[in-house]
Amino acid sequence: MVALEPGDRLFELVSRERAYPDAALNDPRVRLLDSAPAVALAGVRGRYHVIDIASDFLQQADANKFAFTVEAMQDYFRALKPNGIASIPVSIREFTVYAVKMLETARGALAGMGIEHPERHLMVYRSSWNARILVSPQPFSEADIARLKAFAEKRSFDTSFYPGIDPAKVPIWNDLPLVSLDSETVLSRADQASDALREEGLRLLGPDHDSFVKDHFFNLEPATHDRPFFYSVLHVGELGKVLKRIALIPREELGLLINVAVLMQSLLLASLILGLPLVRYRRDRPKTEAILKAILYFAGLGLGFLFLEIYLIEKASFFLSDRTYAFAVVLAAMLIFSGAGSYYSGNYLKHPKRGLVLACIVIFVWILAALILLDPLLLWLLAAPMAVKVLVVVVVAAPLSFALGFPFPLGLYLFRGGRSHFLPWAWSLNGAFSVIATPLANLLALAVGYRIALVLALLFYATVLLTFPVTRGENRI
Repeated sequence: MVALEPGDRLFELVSRERAYPDAALNDPRVRLLDSAPAVALAGVRGRYHVIDIASDFLQQADANKFAFTVEAMQDYFRALKPNGIASIPVSIREFTVYAVKMLETARGALAGMGIEHPERHLMVYRSSWNARILVSPQPFSEADIARLKAFAEKRSFDTSFYPGIDPAKVPIWNDLPLVSLDSETVLSRADQASDALREEGLRLLGPDHDSFVKDHFFNLEPATHDRPFFYSVLHVGELGKVLKRIALIPREELGLLINVAVLMQSLLLASLILGLPLVRYRRDRPKTEAILKAILYFAGLGLGFLFLEIYLIEKASFFLSDRTYAFAVVLAAMLIFSGAGSYYSGNYLKHPKRGLVLACIVIFVWILAALILLDPLLLWLLAAPMAVKVLVVVVVAAPLSFALGFPFPLGLYLFRGGRSHFLPWAWSLNGAFSVIATPLANLLALAVGYRIALVLALLFYATVLLTFPVTRGENRI
């Protein structure tokens, strides 16, 4: 048996201080590792009979969300023996939608591995508050189904799905009505017990899968490493419907609404920052063309820098299996190396456009390399010691951060002499759009994934390169 506890403090309590009273840890057949599932299973093939995830694992740390993605489940399947089982927990305390999304994630993982009939590899049982999704590399047999039914009946659990299930012949021990948030009505009959998870699971795993997913009030798109949001079932484009039913929305979904609110506030403040200095210094302001270039330039810097930073933090969270470490390492590396880049950019003050071009070339090459090579590199080094992985994150961030340090001081240098009173305006403009970048990047990642941050960052820095606020033959506005 191999037990995993990625949390440093919990691992220390259990393994070193022996806070766990059971004698199991003294058994030579038992190993306790301070590893995330992805790290422990890196390169493992056909080794385990059972892979079981604790019911509270998802809530223990933000980085644990990567254990509930399509890629993670495919790792579980590869690590299982042919007749092995992966047991995936999900809460149904508030809504069955999270269980349905988890089921769709497992189905998507199986389909992505070329399995023609994923529904034959899935079984689901539940209590009143929790469900377990059982997945196997081999189709479940009649004997497997019989064992599940006996196990569930003995404990008054409900069997919500198994291959060939006949709902009319399966008793329901724990009533779970099907509720529609779209119409705010209970769809199940009031005079008999119902199993909402069974009803939705049958449609999800049946022939009308595509239409069921497309027409569902919630977004059932599977979680992936690029879009690792298990608690993200609201459609970004259906904000009006969501706000009408705000009292019914689970607290786990409030992140979307908070990001929208922060984005609206940030846009309002950015508009004020944008306009006030232009009114105050309207007699001395540069030409309209130069103003527009300056706005696009410093706004592009604020958005582009933060988009790249957010992308790196997310990748490092998976790689280091800890969001706090990832945030600290990436932020420190980017601040140090971008500061060094800003200092070195002073060598290009006589030819600022040349320094900007060189920096943008490095940024473009890094983004293209990250799109193609970063994920394979991190997966290849996933099982490396923590010190090595921290060094890898720093090395990956260093060239990008050094180049990111060039554009801002080179742009500010142009606001000197008679235009020096616009220097605070340019600085605050960059800061305002940096604030906008965080909720905007989060909303885009929720909708389509984090790779869009790289693509948009490339476009932002292309805009920066094209709108460098200097006219031909001049080094200032």
